[in-house]
Amino acid sequence: MADPIFGAAWNQLDPTLQMFIFLIALGLGAILTFAGKLLWKPFMLIIGGFLGSVVGFILGFLIGGIIGGLIGAMIGGFLGGAIFAVIVRFAISVLAAIISFVLIEILTGNIVIALIVGVVVFVLSVIFIEDVIGILTAIIGSLIVGVCLMGLGIDVGLAAIAALILMIVGSLIQTIFIKDRPAHPPKPQT
Repeated sequence: MADPIFGAAWNQLDPTLQMFIFLIALGLGAILTFAGKLLWKPFMLIIGGFLGSVVGFILGFLIGGIIGGLIGAMIGGFLGGAIFAVIVRFAISVLAAIISFVLIEILTGNIVIALIVGVVVFVLSVIFIEDVIGILTAIIGSLIVGVCLMGLGIDVGLAAIAALILMIVGSLIQTIFIKDRPAHPPKPQT
């Protein structure tokens, strides 16, 4: 059930503005579908840095006033960005393992096999985290595109088919064509 406040506010928007919002979200969903792996790290660093800065500011302010808060915000932003990027990567691997464990448990009814598959999926997710992130962002982006197509008046069935095709194509593009950048660029030969 939709939030009544949000629904009422959305219905009072001009239809042209609603269409404009759907078009912007459609573009962002397409970017996420085809290039989400490239945007993932900076986005996670920004979120972690922001949260770390807020916590650091609060703790620093309690200890040393406004100057302590500003210093705490700088330190917290740096640590928050680094920690959040690592925690999110780990959480994605754990989520993939839990989902596979539950699916195998439901399909086979054997908890030992499900546990083994869950551990294997976790290890593979940690090793191939960039591909997992690419597939995950392709799924999320294509779902956003599907919802936006429905908001723009496209039939639900056609929007679902388009989202499914985008999900598959986006996953393939992000796992096959978008390669991880090396940590250090190669040095030029002299």
